[in-house]
Amino acid sequence: MGFYGCRCNETSTDPSTVWPVFGRSRTIRNTLCLTTVTPATVWVADFGAFRAAIQSHGEGLWPQLAMALTEERAELTSMREFRKHTMSAKERYQLLLEEYPELVRRVPDNQLASWLGVVPATFSRLKTGAIKK
Repeated sequence: MGFYGCRCNETSTDPSTVWPVFGRSRTIRNTLCLTTVTPATVWVADFGAFRAAIQSHGEGLWPQLAMALTEERAELTSMREFRKHTMSAKERYQLLLEEYPELVRRVPDNQLASWLGVVPATFSRLKTGAIKK
């Protein structure tokens, strides 16, 4: 069971640390696969040792860190799902362009399509439509 940290080797406006958190990872091996789309330095550490290191700096630090990360993940996930059900694909694509322009330049189209909840052909049409404007 590991903690995964990734720091991108380029300057961008998006967060440079990735920490996939899965509750079952502490008890069951998962098959998580991370792929970088830009050069990156990746660290893997034993989750128990990482948590112990945080706790050694103060008893209340681990719950604070865990709560902050959980709240952030829950908010981002719920907003993404809410948008999938209340906005058209075109509206979600426009939002992607506004909120994450650097991702559109760096991430492959098939991954962006998946993130938006559309098939690659639909993503291609959205992208072509936005370029024509």
